[in-house]
Amino acid sequence: MIELERRRLALEGRPRAAISSEVKALSELYAGYLLERRTPAEVIQLKPTLKTVWYDEPAHQYGRPATYYHQLQTLDLGAAWSRVAVPALIVWGEYDWIMSRDDQTLIVDSINANAPGRARLLTVPRMDHSFSTHATPKAAFDRMGSGDYPQAAAAEIVAFIRATVAAR
Repeated sequence: MIELERRRLALEGRPRAAISSEVKALSELYAGYLLERRTPAEVIQLKPTLKTVWYDEPAHQYGRPATYYHQLQTLDLGAAWSRVAVPALIVWGEYDWIMSRDDQTLIVDSINANAPGRARLLTVPRMDHSFSTHATPKAAFDRMGSGDYPQAAAAEIVAFIRATVAAR
């Protein structure tokens, strides 16, 4: 989440000097939110100075309740990915500001360490987190999900599924 926040702040145009202090405050907020399992509002009630960095709802983030993120925080996703032994196509958009390429490479490497050659990464040029493409990273940030549909990527995904089913 901290990596996502750093990218968000940069795409919002914050001065580089301000980003570090905001990320520090966000780190403190997320520690209370995710590790102590409080809502953002509860964290802010305990530490009112953090109100300036929170930009979403008091008990939700990105439309999901805080409990969703509390549950997600308890999962060991790295261990889960390392147990995958079936063919996997990991799809990532070049302009995805929410998840980094490193996140996706780690998933591919985790699967392939368990089942060599089973996973591969499909990087879709100019695609955002919501499977739409944009002219620039800033446009992908500002209008996530409302760009053009990446037809070639969809065709590659369908081809992967067909090949996987045919191999069975």
